[in-house]
Amino acid sequence: MFKPIIEEGNINFLNLLHFTRAMLKKYYKIALIFVFLYGAYFFFLKDTKYSATLSFYTNYNQEAAGLSVLLSRNLAEQGFNDLNFSINNFLQSDNFYNKIIYNDYNIENGKKNLVEIWNLQGGAPLINLSQIPNLSVEDRKFLKAKNILKESISFTENKKTGLNTISVIVKKYPDLTVQVAEQIYNAILVYSSEVTNVKAKEKSIFIEKRLYEVGLKLEQDENELIEFLGKNKDLNSPLLAIERSRIQRKINVNNAIFNSLSNQLELARIEEKNNTSSVFILDKPKLNNKKAGRGLFTNSLILFIGIGGLISLRDLYINRKQLFIF
Repeated sequence: MFKPIIEEGNINFLNLLHFTRAMLKKYYKIALIFVFLYGAYFFFLKDTKYSATLSFYTNYNQEAAGLSVLLSRNLAEQGFNDLNFSINNFLQSDNFYNKIIYNDYNIENGKKNLVEIWNLQGGAPLINLSQIPNLSVEDRKFLKAKNILKESISFTENKKTGLNTISVIVKKYPDLTVQVAEQIYNAILVYSSEVTNVKAKEKSIFIEKRLYEVGLKLEQDENELIEFLGKNKDLNSPLLAIERSRIQRKINVNNAIFNSLSNQLELARIEEKNNTSSVFILDKPKLNNKKAGRGLFTNSLILFIGIGGLISLRDLYINRKQLFIF
């Protein structure tokens, strides 16, 4: 028999203490049993989680000067940036997951990919209305590995500094954790190089076209000057002097653009063959000193309070008419 905790809108703290003691005696022994069972599972059955972290900078760009600034802006407007892709979007793509899942990793039993290491089966789940029924066995294995890997990777990006941090958590194999982190970084490096080289190729094609157009215009201006000088031997007239100056000015401008475009084209062709990357490592992938996830004490405390609390709420509901009198 419980005494009312709330009576006529007032809380009786003495009765609340009495109810809490009764719950501790009655139900928290059950919670303690669950804690002991969890402790046994933690020490003897649960696979240890290991984490590895790496960090790197992106979007390094060299500053252009002089007329190259205007040309660089024009090229940027055309979409020819040095490195213009999202790390986060790449980490969500099937292209990325294929590179990571089907890479061979060195573990105790030899080289295996993640599907083999995690011993994933391609059987269809009993009930999954959202999954296409005619998926192949390999497709199902890939999807299962992708879901596990997605839960194992966390990514943060500082847009101000360009610092990117990736953390990987893998069960059972500490060396595998570092290998997966290294493979993630390698995949980002390869993809960034591919993007840069493709951009450089597009830039070369664009500059070649523009160089041809400027070359034709320069040739027309030079022919115009030759024709003008052929017709006008005496340039003492102010009007003729101004006309010659105007034609010469067009030639000078187009000549400067032509020379700068020639330099830009040579740089773009070099960039096509450039194997360096705009991604720069800060901290190489390494195993963290602490195990991933909450420890035994924290989980046991949560379990103890959670189970005891839920059972106590059941008693509160059953005896609500005695405990809460309004």
